[in-house]
Amino acid sequence: MRFCGVNHPFSPGLLLCVGLLLTQVAAEAAGRHSVQHPFHATAAEVEWNSETGCFEVALQMPGLVLEEELSALHQRRVNLETTADAEQLLQRYVAERFQLSGREFAKCRLEWVGMEVEVKNVWAYFELHPQTAGGAVTGEPAQKELQASCQLLISREGQVNLISVVSGKARGTAHLTARQTSAAIRFEPGQAQPLLKY
Repeated sequence: MRFCGVNHPFSPGLLLCVGLLLTQVAAEAAGRHSVQHPFHATAAEVEWNSETGCFEVALQMPGLVLEEELSALHQRRVNLETTADAEQLLQRYVAERFQLSGREFAKCRLEWVGMEVEVKNVWAYFELHPQTAGGAVTGEPAQKELQASCQLLISREGQVNLISVVSGKARGTAHLTARQTSAAIRFEPGQAQPLLKY
């Protein structure tokens, strides 16, 4: 995937793929949660870019739920389309709650690319640059050592955070919840095709 500034171009197939993924997860979750507790999910597509030495991330979140979360955190009404500092609030929120680590690096430095607000969803685009005490990590991270940490919207019961990572010729996934906010990314060889088409 390549970023093109704030107005990130993507095909209609992207929304279809994400919609199908979230529909499947929602159907599975519906069997585990009562009707009284609405289902919430985020989906992140992460791709290692060997040329720039960073992970490129496209993160989809439910807009109204995210606005409620930001409003509660900052004790004022936050509207992602009209609040003057909404993008800065979202950037800080994501930076504090979304992280990758590995054997060669304990954390990543987040470089914000932009956001896109749709009718129901918000897209955040950013890069994660692996960091060590000695500086940036060079070379592709060891796939079997990647760990995802995600605490997005975990104040919501039934929250699910899906992360899909493409690194080299393998695809890995992590399925995180409000109770399990960190997990190893499970890679399966031979599945390098991106889940979301741009």
